[in-house]
Amino acid sequence: MVSSFNKVKIRRWILLLAICTNPYGFAQTWSILDPFPNSDPYTTIYTGLSGNNFVGYYSFNGSVRGFLKNNNTWLNIITPEGNNFLPEGIDGNNIIGSVSTANGTQSYVFSLANNSWSQLVNTNAHGVFAYGISGNKIVGELSF
Repeated sequence: MVSSFNKVKIRRWILLLAICTNPYGFAQTWSILDPFPNSDPYTTIYTGLSGNNFVGYYSFNGSVRGFLKNNNTWLNIITPEGNNFLPEGIDGNNIIGSVSTANGTQSYVFSLANNSWSQLVNTNAHGVFAYGISGNKIVGELSF
C-alpha cells in the first residue's frame, strides 16, 4: 500500500518527467483545428502539416474526400481523373497520398508549386499506399 506522502512524491515525479522530457521545446498549449466546412460531423482527419499547410480528409454524405488547408482557405484535392485523393503527408510543396480506382489503389505526389501530379508506381491491380514524404524520400506499402 502506498502512503499519501509517497503518492504526492510519485505525482510530482511524473509531472517533472512530463515537463523535463519535452525534447522539442514546444510550448505546452494546444488548440483544436477546425473541421472541413459542411463535412459530416466529427469526420475531419488531419494527416500532415508543413508550415501553414495542413492536409487530411473528411467525409461528406458518406464519400471520403481529401483537402488542403492554408490558414483559412480550404481546397478539395481531386486527381485529374476526378478521383478523390486521400493525402497522408506533406513536405514543403509536395503532398503524398493515395487514390482508390477500379484498377486498385495508386499513390501520387501532388506538387503545389506547379499544380502537377506524378504517379509513384504503376502496379495495375496491386495496392500502393504512400504514408510519408520528406524531400525526395517516400515511405509506404505495396500489397499484392
